[in-house]
Amino acid sequence: MQYITIFLIIAVAFAGYYVWKHTQEIGEISEPEEKAVTSQTSPEKISQVMPTRTTKSTQRPQIEKPSILTEPVPKEEIIQSTTSPYFGKVKIGSISQSSLILNTYLEEGEKINITGWKIKGRKGVITIPKGVELFSPGTFSSNENIVVKKSDKVYLYNDLSPFGVVRGFRANKCFGYLKDYYKNLPFSYSKICPKINCEEIMHFSDTCQDYIKQLQSCRVVDYSSSVLSFDSSCQLFIENYIAENLNYQGCVENYYSDKDFYQKGWYIYPGYSIFCKCTDTLYLYDKDGLLVDKYHYER
Repeated sequence: MQYITIFLIIAVAFAGYYVWKHTQEIGEISEPEEKAVTSQTSPEKISQVMPTRTTKSTQRPQIEKPSILTEPVPKEEIIQSTTSPYFGKVKIGSISQSSLILNTYLEEGEKINITGWKIKGRKGVITIPKGVELFSPGTFSSNENIVVKKSDKVYLYNDLSPFGVVRGFRANKCFGYLKDYYKNLPFSYSKICPKINCEEIMHFSDTCQDYIKQLQSCRVVDYSSSVLSFDSSCQLFIENYIAENLNYQGCVENYYSDKDFYQKGWYIYPGYSIFCKCTDTLYLYDKDGLLVDKYHYER
């Protein structure tokens, strides 16, 4: 019995020692882990261990609108953008209190429509109207564009047009017949008449032939008191010749196909004046508002 008791005491002691030893080993193993956990959760080091969180805005990004002119435009480009393609082709030649002249500098075959062009000065604006290239008595409207060609001149007057509502026209070699009916034509034109074909009048008397030849000078003869008053055939020839040739319409029919039929000039009557007795600068613009020419004058 005594031996059993001693044996139990020794067994309990060994068991206790074993438990104590095992507990120590567990403590040594878990201590580093606890330290690691402690170091990770330490308030002082959380900011070092955890990455910084960034919050992205859900608002739509603002886009700046680019400026229309981000850089100064070169002066050459500004001049080019406001200058007409006809710059240098039509120029203001001279000016007076009653008129202005435009000169053209065009190549052979080149044409420019100047209807709708404007001349601006201190007193206002002149707009170049439509006109009639081939004037005919009885014309009551101007419905053609004014087209200039090589060496043409354009004359603008502040008077009333000699042809009433026709405010623009090109002169031709038959205008001499109009001066008897339209007193304020811009220039004095001479009449032109076709030459007499002598073979056509050889069958007339010498007196009749002399009268007929006078018609070449565009002078209407009076044969009422001469011997021709009894020569009906001669009278008929003279009357027919006068009716067919010694008038504006007959002249146009005779000479319209000539290369020099039209004169190198358009005459325009805007109906008002912008020419002042002052120092001024006139600006000529095409129908798109682009600068064609400018002219400075002093008075």
